[in-house]
Amino acid sequence: MDTSHAAEQARSARREGGGPRLDELLAAAARCFVEDGYERTTAATITARAQTSRPTFYAYFASKDEVFQTLTARVCGALSDAQMVVDVDAVSPGTSSPPPRVRSRGPCMPTRRCSP
Repeated sequence: MDTSHAAEQARSARREGGGPRLDELLAAAARCFVEDGYERTTAATITARAQTSRPTFYAYFASKDEVFQTLTARVCGALSDAQMVVDVDAVSPGTSSPPPRVRSRGPCMPTRRCSP
């Protein structure tokens, strides 16, 4: 396994593990993207806002594109969850089990990337 592949696996494992530092980086990145725009946001601006170091940023993400993709996936997950509706026909009166849920819309993200 080459070094770049090993580094990507380590970053992926850290992201999967979550934790307060990851949440701080993502919150700071979201604010930077909203306030400064994608083009003007850098790893340095994200880490300054998160009050952490650039090596910490790169321990979780390879680039600002990767942090943007992570934020997009989280937003899409929240939108998909919000689109869940209860299948009222499947609810039995007097039961304490949660009702089945049905997706009301398709996936949040398009299947192909848009080009700039």
